[in-house]
Amino acid sequence: MPLDLEEQEQLDQLKAFWQKYRNLITGVVTVILFAYAAYSAYQWWRVSQAADASQLYETMVSAIEKGDKDQTLRAADDLQNQFARTPYAAMSSLVAAKIASDAGDATKATNYLRWASRNASDQGYLALAKLRLVSQLIELGTEKDFAEADAILNDKGVVWPI
Repeated sequence: MPLDLEEQEQLDQLKAFWQKYRNLITGVVTVILFAYAAYSAYQWWRVSQAADASQLYETMVSAIEKGDKDQTLRAADDLQNQFARTPYAAMSSLVAAKIASDAGDATKATNYLRWASRNASDQGYLALAKLRLVSQLIELGTEKDFAEADAILNDKGVVWPI
């Protein structure tokens, strides 16, 4: 069935439009598809990192249950080094600081708390790390430690839970 004149004219306009803008349209569609693929890959990577960090944190928890201080601290160090952007790293640093403090190693405990107070992504863990760090610094009792504790408490960027 032959096309009538109006339909033929619309078809010619569509062909002319496609001839004029096909590179632009193809480029935009390609960029959108690549952006979506990159976003999906990034999301997959984040989920993968969180799963791996969770597994390492579970290893740390089982080491705590066994009473294996060395494996616990090693797992905390691995979480800090490999998965620093996850909340598991901050949680493990807080736990490791407690274990080190209970073992009498105030320097190691302070280092874990300093790491958590600088790198925690969650505001709750950040505030808790800073509060425990201040407490640890006061326990150390040197003038330098008091000055650092005062600076942390007077930091305007910290949102202290009430």
